[in-house]
Amino acid sequence: MCRTARGHIFSAPMPICLPIPAMHNTRMPNSVRSIRLLRRGILHKKENLAMKNNRKLLILDAAVLLLSAALCIGTKLLFHACGAKEDGGWMNCHWAECAVFAAGIALTVSGLLLCTVKGRGQRAGIALGIVPAALTAAFLPQNVIPLCMMNTMRCHSVMRPAVMVLGCLIAVCALTDNILSLKAAKEEDRA
Repeated sequence: MCRTARGHIFSAPMPICLPIPAMHNTRMPNSVRSIRLLRRGILHKKENLAMKNNRKLLILDAAVLLLSAALCIGTKLLFHACGAKEDGGWMNCHWAECAVFAAGIALTVSGLLLCTVKGRGQRAGIALGIVPAALTAAFLPQNVIPLCMMNTMRCHSVMRPAVMVLGCLIAVCALTDNILSLKAAKEEDRA
């Protein structure tokens, strides 16, 4: 006698039958189970809120990482400073570009750390550290390192606005990530 996949018993013409495991004993993965429970309304509002917060944090982490990489790569490729002088020397804006590139590398590494660290308190600390670094990168050109004298030059018309926009966006995303991480850490401590 042998069993089918549905559990029906039949006689087999062959003397050896391999056992087939019962299908009702298999376990669903946790993600599928939680989705089904969410659809039925069984999960509590707290758990639903925690899942939404995790999704928001992942989106903010990815935004910080991508914007930091855009600042780093864009400074050298898209919105770079003015070229070299005729005598082979560099203008002041070249050094502002180099400083923003270095800050972009530091922000990209911090963004990678933010994406990989799991602890809520550690994530909040890293996000809080990204905020002043991003604002520093945003205000380096012309405020810390002077740019060219003419406002029509590439460093004034292209590089400075792009760096300011990207730096401020990184700071806003990191600050929002910090606030959400602190709220999630407080909720975990209460539970």
